[in-house]
Amino acid sequence: MRRNVLLSFLFLFAVFQFVDAQVRGTVNDQDGFGVSDAEVTVMGTDVSTFTDLNGDFEIEAQVGDVLTVTDVFGATKDFNVTSENMGILTVGAEILTEAVILGYGISETDEQKTGAYVTVKSDDIEKVGSVSFDQALQGQVAGVSIGAGSGQPGAHTPIYVRGITSLTGNAMPLVVVNGVPVTTDDMSSIAATSNPLANIDPSTIESVTVLKDAVGTSLYGSRGANGVILVTLKKGTFSKGKFSFNSEFGIGDTAFEKNDWLDAQGHANFFTTAYANATGNTFEDMYPVVVDALGWDGTSNYNWRDAVRHNAISSQKYVLNYSGGSDKMRLFTSLSYNDQDGISRDANYNRISGYLGADWMVSDRMNLNFDVSVSKAKQTGPTDGSAFSNPVFGGNILSPTQPFYAADGAYNFDLYYLNSEFNPLAIQDRNVTLSEFYKAIVNLGGDYDITKDLNFETKFGVDYNFYDELLYWNPDFGDGNSGHPLGNGYGYAAQKNFNTWNWSNALKYQKSFDLHNLTLTAGTEAIKYDYSYVFAEKRGYAAGNTKPTLDNAVNPSDASSGGTDYSFMSYFGRLAYDFDGKFSVTGNIRRDASSRFGKDNKWGTFWGVGAAVNFERFINADALNMLKLRGSYGTVGNAEIGNYASMSLYRATNGAYLGAPAGAIVQLGDSNLKWETTNQLNVGVDFGLFQNRLRGTVDYYVKNVDDLLYTVPTNASASGFTSYWTNDGEMRSSGIEASLTVVPVRTDDFEWSISGNYAYNDSEITNINEGNIAVRNGVKAWQNGHNPTEFYTRLWSGVDQSNGLPLWYTDETRTTTTSVAAEAAMSFTGKQALPVHTAGLATSLSYKGFVLSSQFSYAGGHSVYDRWGFVYNSDGGYAYLNTRQDWVEGAWTPENAGNATSPQIIYGGNASSSTNSTRYLYDADNIRWRSAELGYRFGKDILGEKVGLDNIYVYVKGYNLIVWTFDKDLWFDPETASNDTDLSYGIERMGLYDLTQPNLRQFVFGVRLDF
Repeated sequence: MRRNVLLSFLFLFAVFQFVDAQVRGTVNDQDGFGVSDAEVTVMGTDVSTFTDLNGDFEIEAQVGDVLTVTDVFGATKDFNVTSENMGILTVGAEILTEAVILGYGISETDEQKTGAYVTVKSDDIEKVGSVSFDQALQGQVAGVSIGAGSGQPGAHTPIYVRGITSLTGNAMPLVVVNGVPVTTDDMSSIAATSNPLANIDPSTIESVTVLKDAVGTSLYGSRGANGVILVTLKKGTFSKGKFSFNSEFGIGDTAFEKNDWLDAQGHANFFTTAYANATGNTFEDMYPVVVDALGWDGTSNYNWRDAVRHNAISSQKYVLNYSGGSDKMRLFTSLSYNDQDGISRDANYNRISGYLGADWMVSDRMNLNFDVSVSKAKQTGPTDGSAFSNPVFGGNILSPTQPFYAADGAYNFDLYYLNSEFNPLAIQDRNVTLSEFYKAIVNLGGDYDITKDLNFETKFGVDYNFYDELLYWNPDFGDGNSGHPLGNGYGYAAQKNFNTWNWSNALKYQKSFDLHNLTLTAGTEAIKYDYSYVFAEKRGYAAGNTKPTLDNAVNPSDASSGGTDYSFMSYFGRLAYDFDGKFSVTGNIRRDASSRFGKDNKWGTFWGVGAAVNFERFINADALNMLKLRGSYGTVGNAEIGNYASMSLYRATNGAYLGAPAGAIVQLGDSNLKWETTNQLNVGVDFGLFQNRLRGTVDYYVKNVDDLLYTVPTNASASGFTSYWTNDGEMRSSGIEASLTVVPVRTDDFEWSISGNYAYNDSEITNINEGNIAVRNGVKAWQNGHNPTEFYTRLWSGVDQSNGLPLWYTDETRTTTTSVAAEAAMSFTGKQALPVHTAGLATSLSYKGFVLSSQFSYAGGHSVYDRWGFVYNSDGGYAYLNTRQDWVEGAWTPENAGNATSPQIIYGGNASSSTNSTRYLYDADNIRWRSAELGYRFGKDILGEKVGLDNIYVYVKGYNLIVWTFDKDLWFDPETASNDTDLSYGIERMGLYDLTQPNLRQFVFGVRLDF
């Protein structure tokens, strides 16, 4: 009996050894990030599952089985099951899984790559913490220069890929979100600056890929001349659903700005010195005169700079995500709220957004996908430039002797100022600048396997944008108290719609036979853009009015509506071939038609070819994982001009003929306008060593732009229009790009990675305006042999130490000086607005649950120009306005003759010393500590099973932490650009400081819950 019991027990024990158990683990990539949506299969069976958003999985298996992990691009790796808890399974160290979706159903792995592109993952985007994802690319992609138009949250972000390819047209790259081309233009009527990309929640982005060379951008034909940015939004997983909730709270201040503006006593002394020098009197005689004129009590000090700014710049963000699905469907959905103050007391950006992405495997042959991203953003903030109502301007220059409020507690409207009524505090409280931006990106698509080798894909997408804006100037003071015949106060309301739809269809034939792999793609795409607007103005608000809407004013003063549109029709084809992973060849061709050109030039043909050799396939070395030589050449086009630029246009205009209404020519057309074309050569090397723990890439490129499209200024009084478009000119850009990633340490508990990149770009106009100088915005010009962003102005020499007069060089030889501004010739300065050098450095350490990371960026070889320096750095020209201590201490006096750095202070000015010159031009080289993060992850091993949470991640982050500048005289943030709409879009605004809000430095505390 006992024997039978023992045998039965042993039999059952043996049987249980073959019963499957729940085996779990986490799939990470070579950088330690979780790999979502990878398929995990028990080898030799039909049992499989998919990893979730964090790379986690559970599967029915047993010790001794082999698990095959297959990523979304088809690369596989096998792992032996040694226990029920497999821990971290790392893929990518031995296999190459880096791949990109190039569009139109086309993807390629690193092994097939022939072009130059870089992918930035979601974790690296979110580390920067910007309102808009485009700002996160700075320092992370070699060859991409990202500017900042303003510190206003939601501000427009200029982006330049491999230098300049257009002079007055839109120089921004094409941005495609899940296959939908989206607008990047600043379309606001009222806000000083706006960015349509800020309506996209960065937390919903899976990756951003930047296509830089012709073999990649030629797939997009005429829209790829400035580069292409592909944004892939997150998808769910074919597995059990999981939630993630993230909350952040932050505080901030100014990232970089020298705060040495004079206090009240210092300004009274400065004003007195200037007045005494101008009148020939002594300081002692003039001091009581100046104090009396200022109305100063002799002791009070009013810091206007602090008064017009937020005392505590706060931010908050909440994000709720769900990712999951079944064996046939995956779903990702997100809801987020973001609120961010700006520097100015009236500056704020508030966004609520939602996203849904779904994929459905209808059958073995058919797949459907749908995603929609919707958002509403509310932006408030002041104007830029020298407008009296700009609080950045007023806060800097208002004398600290002037009180904020009158004796009765009301606002002080008796200021010793450019205009006594423009009290910036009162204007911030009573005037309204409100913009609401609505955006929806919708994409519906599917693909069908006609045969095993032939697939058809169709996609229809919409980018919908609606702007609703209101501007209100109160009737009691400031701009609204103008004495207008229709009454005081001013209201302006505007609504805009700008929408793009695109429909693409592609057939893809994919065949592998023996060692040959061939992919052929052919397709069509149609794109339509529509823009419409309506606005109304009213005047005549009642005194003391507090309701800004137009229904509270009595007199309509203006109203109008209108619209415009354009369309593209395209045919494209692509061939991709590789032989046994050793040789790869790629070719694209695209033929585009644009409604913007005349009937004889509507069509353009663009193409690109690339080839690569993977030498690691020929070299038997364990340490060598990748050694690729690749090259590409091709041509792309540019049609970023006015929608009807080829046509002569007229419209009815008041006073057009002898003061009476009549038709007037408003645009001179040119039916011969044709495509601007860019030819680009690229040669690159990619390498990976020691299981890809040391990997990098180097690229060299040359871009030649022909038939440059740009506007030529005309005499508006004689012609009736201010400019016309022309094809004239050639430009050349060349450069070197390099990136390197090193993983010095990688163990089960600890990993340390370092990555860096560097880019050099040299751009030069080679033929324009028959070799003559074309002056643009007063401080820039174009001419053969010069950079298109080079500054053009008088050359400042300094101060005559014998008499305190200003000095300029007479010409660009810099051999002779003069104290007469009219004798100083306008000259090219050798200084440009576009950075010559850009670089980035990032490091990340993880130890068990701890995470520590930092990112730095560098830009150099460029300059910035202070557009309004002639007001507050004018050697006493506007002595009743405030100035900086540094400028005052450097001014010439008989006592410091020989050591002075600026001319003598004289009320009303010193021999036109403040006229435009390189005096206001600063070197902009800077290093920026862009972000840092320290966090700890509490996993299941700490939380236990009863808590109901998979992970808790607690962290602190910092953004824009420190800015190091190399020019000791530079007093404002060098990452700046003008938002002045009077300047042509793009490069004319580059490198101009226009009294915009300073960039923010932020400190954020956050918690993320996974459950």
